[in-house]
Amino acid sequence: MSKPQHNACQPGKSHRLAEEKEKLRQAVVASFVDHRRRYGSRRLLTELREQGYEVARHQLRRLMRLEGLRAIQPRSRFGVPIHTTDD
Repeated sequence: MSKPQHNACQPGKSHRLAEEKEKLRQAVVASFVDHRRRYGSRRLLTELREQGYEVARHQLRRLMRLEGLRAIQPRSRFGVPIHTTDD
């Protein structure tokens, strides 16, 4: 028996999965907005795991893409490039 067929036989299981996905989606959007669109999938993943969500990074990336969430990159101020290391 395939997994979708098995889930169809389980009363209410697919409904619970849909509710969990919706809660995860809401948490992703809320965290993304709370951090002013600066967090990408890696940083959001850490935050969501601290909140107790079990999510894989590529699953999070796919969810962010479907929601149209894309982190903005910091721009240089005063025309000077941003350096993250001492050169």
